[in-house]
Amino acid sequence: MKSRIADHSKFIFFIMLLLSFNSPIFASEAGSYETEYYRVDNGKVDPGTFLGWSLYNDTCVACHGVGGSGSEIAPDLTKSLEKYPFKQFQIWVLKRYLVTLPADAVSAENSSLVRDAMLAEIAKEESKDPEAIDMPKWAANPVVKSRIRNIYSYLKARADGVLGPDRPDVLKD
Repeated sequence: MKSRIADHSKFIFFIMLLLSFNSPIFASEAGSYETEYYRVDNGKVDPGTFLGWSLYNDTCVACHGVGGSGSEIAPDLTKSLEKYPFKQFQIWVLKRYLVTLPADAVSAENSSLVRDAMLAEIAKEESKDPEAIDMPKWAANPVVKSRIRNIYSYLKARADGVLGPDRPDVLKD
């Protein structure tokens, strides 16, 4: 009898411990959260955040894992977005090669300068570890480019711990 009570006490302690964490596992079950990027109400999300979930699962999940939790080949985006703002996320996703040239250098007469600068930047990128896998250049994808904020909204809600990794329902207004 004493053993059964001890086991029961351990079980209750374990459950209480789990519930005390601000964990995404439980975050989608209750609560209402709203930021400039997303609205989550009891696990349901605004249409833009839902679109972000959908796009993430179409374009990013293969490398970054379910819910942005990372994989062997790509980082955990829920950790990254705890500290990085939208602008930084947008740069990471859309801009692969950043080349800064003086405004007067970008002209038809100086097109070879632009080409040489781009080739030099690409050469730097390609001289990295040959085993490394680079993220695709999503700026060329018009859907991702035009909806990057929606993807960020979904991942930010995940990073903030207010949304679980499963398919959310859409809020009805």
